[in-house]
Amino acid sequence: MTKKPKIIVDTREGLPYWKNNVIKKKLDTGDYSLEGMETRFTIDRKSLPDLFGTLGKGYTRFRKELVRSQELEYFGIYIEGTPEKVFAKDFPGSYHIKRMTGRAVMRQLKTIEEKYGVHVVFCESRVGCKRAIKKKFSTLLNSEEKLLNIKEGGE
Repeated sequence: MTKKPKIIVDTREGLPYWKNNVIKKKLDTGDYSLEGMETRFTIDRKSLPDLFGTLGKGYTRFRKELVRSQELEYFGIYIEGTPEKVFAKDFPGSYHIKRMTGRAVMRQLKTIEEKYGVHVVFCESRVGCKRAIKKKFSTLLNSEEKLLNIKEGGE
């Protein structure tokens, strides 16, 4: 059995889920990846204020990231909040966002899923998102290990 890779945290990630036993490194796409798999699997974390900002004023920059994500086997946007909270703009500071509606953000996320093949995952909370990312990485690693066994003539 191979050693489990460490989680890579992008150096620009403001509030990382993990601080210990990680590799801090600039990722071209996303905020989190796995050691040695940065060009294959990445996940972008979004708080609700960040989501609205990224899909509003920051969309030109983010679209470049979405184009790059098409080269990956898996790219996910993990959102710290539910669709209901997005629709209702239910988060601190939302009153500053005048022009963008929750409905517009949801439509944009659907378009991103369809156009770029991105996986959009809503989580109940920050803790829920951390768990969901950890679970996804575990699933990706298990799939990778099974693939290696098949290639090597194993089960």
